[in-house]
Amino acid sequence: MQLSMFRGTPFAYYWPDLRKEVQIDIEEEDPKEPISSVSDDVLTLRTGSHLRRNFVLIPLLIMFTVFSAIMMVNAQPRFSYSKEDAADMIKYHKNSVAEFTEYSIEAKKNGDIKKYNDYQKIIQRSLKQIQGYKVYTDKEGSITIFTHMKALATFGNGELKEFILYIAVFGGLYGVTLFFWAFFLLKPRDAEVYFDRRKQIVYSWRAGRVGAAAFDKVGLMTNNTGLCIVLNFETKKRDGYVVKAMPAIDIDKFVGHVSSDYIYTLGQILAFMDDGKEALIAADSFERPQTKFFLRDSKKPEDLEARIEAALKGGEEFLDKYQSHIIWGFGDFNFKK
Repeated sequence: MQLSMFRGTPFAYYWPDLRKEVQIDIEEEDPKEPISSVSDDVLTLRTGSHLRRNFVLIPLLIMFTVFSAIMMVNAQPRFSYSKEDAADMIKYHKNSVAEFTEYSIEAKKNGDIKKYNDYQKIIQRSLKQIQGYKVYTDKEGSITIFTHMKALATFGNGELKEFILYIAVFGGLYGVTLFFWAFFLLKPRDAEVYFDRRKQIVYSWRAGRVGAAAFDKVGLMTNNTGLCIVLNFETKKRDGYVVKAMPAIDIDKFVGHVSSDYIYTLGQILAFMDDGKEALIAADSFERPQTKFFLRDSKKPEDLEARIEAALKGGEEFLDKYQSHIIWGFGDFNFKK
């Protein structure tokens, strides 16, 4: 079994081999991930984002938040401190200039050119420090980041470059942290993929757009993060249809999937659509608890039944499109219900 990463393959193409080779274990209760529920007529699969949120997004969110907080607490410059300290530093460096001026005069008298040159270098550094600290004391009102940058440019010695690098790193870290928080707060729980045995159809919705396909025409794709179900989706304006892949469904791992990882799950789906829930579970039904830490669910679209029926039309054209064109998915960066 070999699924493409860029074009869809009809699920029906693999049915003979799956029926012959896959032996389904009838479970007392849980038919295993990624199956979310089983009833008389409907089986649902969760998308990979359900688990990736808890085991990837939330740890990253915590890590970046902690790093951002540490950098913010220790953030430099502390502008108020810089202005208060500037006058004392100017006084200190003026005393240093006076002291080493005397030393340099004495060294010159004694003909010690090496010491004289060393003292002159110290004097020049102190004079530059005085110029830099005067940027703070001469500033009317509060010190700003631009005041600090001007002072660093006056100090020289590459301090301004180091500060700009610090700001870039801090800004990047803070930006990534804000992105993760926005994603965490705004991203709804994905709708599951529904396999309706009675109607022999597959459907779901994403960002308010309904997608569906007859079971014998539904497509499959794969990528490194999981199995993708290909459906005929409404366009954004609902004025037509476009072939789209649902977010990848991970099975037993988050990355590194190969086609063989999906064989048992696909066999379970086919067994259910052929023989009903009795092919998977001994119980009357099964429903897995929803993944926690989502603040909202993907809203069930209005007129769902009618929109599913409309998406099912043009099945042959849909079948041809996903086999002959590169198929794009929705991705996870869509916050619409």
